Amino acid sequence: MSKKQVSVPNFLQFSWLKDEKFKGMRNLLQHQHLHTFLEMTGKVYPQLIKVFYTNLTFEGVVLKSQVKVVDIEVTSHVWNDLIA
Repeated sequence: MSKKQVSVPNFLQFSWLKDEKFKGMRNLLQHQHLHTFLEMTGKVYPQLIKVFYTNLTFEGVVLKSQVKVVDIEVTSHVWNDLIA
């Protein structure tokens, strides 16, 4: 078991941005292709997320981790597929 402490991830609702007068923020997030991540819905598994980040390493520009004996590599090709 890992001894690293990982914070529970939070999410952002765009209605809060509007209420707080950050109207230009949505366009900025869309320009940076971050709106896709912020608008994701569905089941969340905090323990698996914690394991992912606890095991996360960087090898050059590649992010690597392992969750439940599954090796995960996040390359620039993966990022491009997500934001396309």
